[in-house]
Amino acid sequence: MILENVYIDKINNTLKLGIMEIKEVKERLVNMKQHSKHDNERAHGIEDELLEDFVKAIKDNKYKTKEEIIKVAIEVYKAREISFQRWYA
Repeated sequence: MILENVYIDKINNTLKLGIMEIKEVKERLVNMKQHSKHDNERAHGIEDELLEDFVKAIKDNKYKTKEEIIKVAIEVYKAREISFQRWYA
């Protein structure tokens, strides 16, 4: 059996369906904020994964309406409000 539109949640090592709901975004933001206090590189990685997974969900037509996309996008963008040094090694 081939599973389409499934991805691995790299934070919790679980399989997820390809839609990002607000609850999941908030959970990732909490995780990113916790890492931002002691591991900037990991926090940055979590942010990148969040943005990539959100764009993939849009590309894969996982949202039913434009309004739904906007609501989730507002939550996703809150990642930029978390203060830490963003850099790549």
